[in-house]
Amino acid sequence: MFGEEAHAVGAEGVQKAKRWLEATTRVDVQWIYPEEAARKKLAFQWHDNSSFVYDMGGVFRGGPLANQTFMAEVKNYSTVGKQGPMYEEYLARCYRARQEIPGFTEQFMWITWHPFSQGSWTKLTTAEAVRDAVIKYAPKALGVDVDEATSAVDDTVCAEVAETLWLLVLSDKHELLMLSDLDRAAVISAQITRAGA
Repeated sequence: MFGEEAHAVGAEGVQKAKRWLEATTRVDVQWIYPEEAARKKLAFQWHDNSSFVYDMGGVFRGGPLANQTFMAEVKNYSTVGKQGPMYEEYLARCYRARQEIPGFTEQFMWITWHPFSQGSWTKLTTAEAVRDAVIKYAPKALGVDVDEATSAVDDTVCAEVAETLWLLVLSDKHELLMLSDLDRAAVISAQITRAGA
């Protein structure tokens, strides 16, 4: 895929992920990049003054995650592609975002339609994986050279990020299991009524 085609596939993936997340009735996707309202919410600064953005973000409803925010990266891939290296940079982004605005970056999601790095899948959401990624991207994530990164990385932040990472692998067939808009509206109405009681 090239240029516009890749962009269209990515935008379609964000919309599919939004529909799926909201169909759970536990998530309210409030910001989608590049919509105007999302630009300030989803954009963050690296130490080298370049920036990065998440594809979407929002707030959890009810349960133990009630009112917590999330930032999500969406990969509408039908093959592995370059997800392994992209995910490493994503981990460094999450670390940097947590450092930059800790109260606003409470949960982080990577949403894809194709698994990747299967040989290390069980380690992809560990503090060690976050730490390794931060060290690899030290000039951007920490503002220091790679050789100084080991002493500059904050292991507490690595652990915080690891605890809030979500790896979601979706399928087009997931859409067959989603609540209809009408059913979702009934559930949300019941949630609101219960909360007000």
